[in-house]
Amino acid sequence: MAVEDIRQVVMVITETAGDIGMYQDDLVKARDLCQKYGDERDRLFDEMLSLLRQSDTSSLRDNWKSRCDKGKDLLERLDSAMPQSPIGPGLNGVGAGDFAQGERKIWTENGKADIAFVADVINKIYNGDLELLKKCNDDLKTVRDGDKAVEALVQDNLGGIKNDVLDIVKTVAKKAGEKTLTSWMKEGSAKDYFKKWYSYFFQRMGDNLKAAKQKRLLKQILLDNIELIRKAKEQLSEEWIAAMYKKGEEFSRSLKGMSSGIFIASDWGKFGEDCIKVLAEQRDRAIEQSKKVYNELYPTLIDETNRSYAALTDDASKLATWKSEMDDTFKSIDDLLNKEDDLIKQIAEGVYKKAARETFDEIRGLLTTGVKLLGSGSKDADDEMKR
Repeated sequence: MAVEDIRQVVMVITETAGDIGMYQDDLVKARDLCQKYGDERDRLFDEMLSLLRQSDTSSLRDNWKSRCDKGKDLLERLDSAMPQSPIGPGLNGVGAGDFAQGERKIWTENGKADIAFVADVINKIYNGDLELLKKCNDDLKTVRDGDKAVEALVQDNLGGIKNDVLDIVKTVAKKAGEKTLTSWMKEGSAKDYFKKWYSYFFQRMGDNLKAAKQKRLLKQILLDNIELIRKAKEQLSEEWIAAMYKKGEEFSRSLKGMSSGIFIASDWGKFGEDCIKVLAEQRDRAIEQSKKVYNELYPTLIDETNRSYAALTDDASKLATWKSEMDDTFKSIDDLLNKEDDLIKQIAEGVYKKAARETFDEIRGLLTTGVKLLGSGSKDADDEMKR
């Protein structure tokens, strides 16, 4: 309870009463009026401190100003109700002119709501960090869930493509070993086999490009949030919070310094320190959230983007290994077909050779196109991820 200033002004009035010959009843009335003012002022102090602690500070400055207006009104009523003394009316007449002047000045200055402004800004920073954390963490969960689905699709596609190409190697190698590859091509069933493979291969590569586009959209969500956090740093950073708190600390401590004459405004000094304690609590909780944004969330988003979205697959090294294995497998097929090409050349001219040659050339064309599609499709997917 703030009582020091009231104790001081009552003491001054009592001393003045003896010097100027006030009536005892008037002195008692003056003391009671000052005590009543002190109680009401103390209530306003408590209300203003409560205002600083509110989670919704949208009306804080207006409410703060209204309390200060009420404080000035209480002071004016005290001044008007003070008993007439032999030397004049109001607080000046009972020797409390310094008290009246100091109180009036402090209430007016405090009514600018600078302390409330700082509390409002810090609270907005705190809420801004909370909203940013929620949005980005919700988005991150959505992105991770989406990436799991895309990654499963991509891995299924890559595995299917690889297995089909390996099946070609096994089929061609087996028939070459059994010396039935040429007759297989002459019959035409080889053509159906490779057409079916190419159709499936073409579809899988298309699915990979679609997956890359889906993954690129997920990546963009992360990039947008990274940019959002970066742009908000000036308004949400620890440095800005600390700077605002410093202003609030200065405003709070300045109240006591506005005292007048022998009035030392001790209660205002205590009120200012109480305000500082509340602002410090708000500062600390706001800084805690800011650290979560810039020391935890921000690096996580950057790492997630660089690690999981640098390539079509979450692990870029696995994709590189797959490409290398596919190149080697296609080379094995090409080597086998080169040998088959030599064998067909050795067959006597006729319908047998003609049928085998037509199938062989079509098969080689499909495989050549497949190799090109593997290169261009992989590049398209990579380009999509790098956008």
